[in-house]
Amino acid sequence: TTEEPSPLREDLCHYLRQARGVNCLPEQVVLQTGTDGALATILQLFDRDHHAIGMEEPGYATVREVATRMGFALVPIPTDQGQDAFLNALGRFNPKIAFTTPSHQFPTGAVLGLDARTRLLKWAQETNAYIIEDDSCNEYRYNTSPIPSLQSLDAYDRVIYLGNVSKVLSPSLRIAYLVLPPKLLGRYYHLFNYAHPAISLLDEEVLARFIKEGYWEQHIRRMALGNRKRHDVLLDCLERA
Repeated sequence: TTEEPSPLREDLCHYLRQARGVNCLPEQVVLQTGTDGALATILQLFDRDHHAIGMEEPGYATVREVATRMGFALVPIPTDQGQDAFLNALGRFNPKIAFTTPSHQFPTGAVLGLDARTRLLKWAQETNAYIIEDDSCNEYRYNTSPIPSLQSLDAYDRVIYLGNVSKVLSPSLRIAYLVLPPKLLGRYYHLFNYAHPAISLLDEEVLARFIKEGYWEQHIRRMALGNRKRHDVLLDCLERA
C-alpha cells in the first residue's frame, strides 16, 4: 500500500530532477525529520545481524552514532587515501550498505570522479549492496561546475538518495527526504504503512509553496552568492596570513 503523494513530495521530485538529475517519481520521495531520522528509517529496512555498513573514514559522525545505536556493525572505508583505496576497501569488506558523500565528501571536501562513481555502482550491483548518497551540500559549489548526483547515473536501482533543507533554510527546520529505489519502497511501506506523518502538514504546505512558486531557487542563488563572497574572503585572509 502506498500513500497519495503530497504536494511537497511532488515539488521535491520535480526540483531534484531539474537540479540534480535524480530519476524518481513522487511516490519514491519519503519525508523525514532530519538526517538522523532519515538514516534510522533506512537502517530499519535492513538486518542488523547480517548487514554491515561501510562508513566513510573520516566521515559524518551522525552516521556512526545512529548505526551504533541501532546495533549495526561498521567497517571503515578510507576517504583520504585516494579513490582506489576507497573502492578497494569496499571490495575487501563487502558491506551491505555503503554511506557516501560523493559530491562533497565530509570533512575532506573531495569529489568522487566519474570513473570511480561508475565502479562504485557496478560494485553495488555485483554484490547486491545499496549505496546511501548524502547530497546535503550540493547547493554550495565554488570554482566547480555542477556535479551530477550518483543517483542520476544509477541504472541498477542501488542508490538511496538523501537530502535535507536545513543547510539551505534553517537547521531548526527538521525536514529531510529520501528517494528510495523501487526495490526498497515496498519494504518501507510494509514497515511504516501505519506510521504518523514524519513532519507537520503545515510545514509541508508552506515548504511546498515556497518551492513551487520559485522562492526556493531564488533563495539558493542568494545564499550561494553570499557564501561565495565569505568563502573568497576567508581564503584570501588565510593566504595572506
